[in-house]
Amino acid sequence: MGPFFLNMLRNNSAGLEAFLKYHVVQGKFMYEDLQKNDLELTSLSGVKIRVNVYRANQVVTIEGCELVNTNNIATNGIFHVINDVMLPPSDNLYNTILSTPRYSIMASLLKKSNVHKVLESGLYTVFVPNDDAFHRLPNATLQHIFNDVALIEVLMKYHIVHGVLWRAGMHTEYLPTLAEGKRLLIGESFFGFITVENGYILNRDIGATNGVIHEVSRMLKPNDVDITG
Repeated sequence: MGPFFLNMLRNNSAGLEAFLKYHVVQGKFMYEDLQKNDLELTSLSGVKIRVNVYRANQVVTIEGCELVNTNNIATNGIFHVINDVMLPPSDNLYNTILSTPRYSIMASLLKKSNVHKVLESGLYTVFVPNDDAFHRLPNATLQHIFNDVALIEVLMKYHIVHGVLWRAGMHTEYLPTLAEGKRLLIGESFFGFITVENGYILNRDIGATNGVIHEVSRMLKPNDVDITG
């Protein structure tokens, strides 16, 4: 949480109240009660909080924040310590992409191929190249992509994975994508970067009401798909 956000909360009592209520849930949930992936809890602010369980990493996240100290008993409830500050998502995956200026090309391609409809509901993880990543492609290649709706559909679906995968749950593995029969390789570099095929994650854990977005440095492409025309 940056100083700008902190100052905004200090000067906005209603916003501060909503922010604090977002971190509180009615009832008593022990760590053992949170062992259900995609469990949704309703915060006192009325906004849902998503729990994700990653067995391989032995991690439980609350809106992407890792539980690091659990089952602290108080006289009127229980509290768990997380490693970051939770920020409530504002919209679904597609609208979050659409409202982010640096994702304008991805938003256009999703719309052109009708894949945007997939991201309005259901639970997904989306690896989103920013506009700079698309502009690294030759102009002729980018133009060819925009002129081929079937190609766009395959490429867009290759950026989408079923389920909600926050950074804390990632490890080296192949992830089945929405592009039929095509899997995406993610891993971790020696420098701690999460790699996605031949790119890497620039900004992680951008929450949406139905999943999470990770901004990546390159447009992703299956090896057997020709984008040059």
